[in-house]
Amino acid sequence: MTSQDEIHHHHQHKNIQYTKSTFAILLAAFSSLAGWFFGYDQGVTGGIIVMSSFKNDFCIGVYANASVCGLPVAALPANYRRFIVLFTLLYYFGCFIGAILISSFVAEKYGRRAIIFTSAVLFSIGTSIVIFLPGGSKKIMILILIGRIIEGTGVGCSSFSCPLYASEIAPTNLRGMLSGFMQMTVVAGLFAANVVNFLIQNHKWGWRLSNGIILIAPITIMIGIFFCPETPR
Repeated sequence: MTSQDEIHHHHQHKNIQYTKSTFAILLAAFSSLAGWFFGYDQGVTGGIIVMSSFKNDFCIGVYANASVCGLPVAALPANYRRFIVLFTLLYYFGCFIGAILISSFVAEKYGRRAIIFTSAVLFSIGTSIVIFLPGGSKKIMILILIGRIIEGTGVGCSSFSCPLYASEIAPTNLRGMLSGFMQMTVVAGLFAANVVNFLIQNHKWGWRLSNGIILIAPITIMIGIFFCPETPR
């Protein structure tokens, strides 16, 4: 066994030793939960912005009456359409900030577990802002857009940190497979989001429930990451 293999197979953190491929697979599967909220949030957004519950909160009584807000997208009030665009755009802006400006700094200075934890915290804060603030006010809508930036920042951090963590804890012969776990969970999240949107599209809190369900994943990560070892690097 080479010295590099020994590092990967015998690295120890707080009396936790992973010498078996099974444990490495479990760790990679756990860290890839971040892919769920990455894929889920991408999949859920397109569905919630056309839900009646979303329009009730952000169009009816804010920009127009019910009959106008029920028109096709091209005929909706310009300011409301701008809000919809920003609702999506600022999320991806946050992804850029997280992936480019935050992830590498935190990962190098504080470790891979720290950036995974940070990504889950940011996503949870951003999502909570979005789903728990009431609608019906332009000022509150600005806060919701800020929440979308924070959401995206968490996703950007997770898209950087989780494949990195999986590849660094993996034995050499499993590194390629474990690095791909993230993409698998992204696709699973996309699928789950569309199923949830379909099932609760007519609920009076439909868009909030659909957007909030995924909080299960980051909360699980925030708790579980303390039981995971740091990577050898």
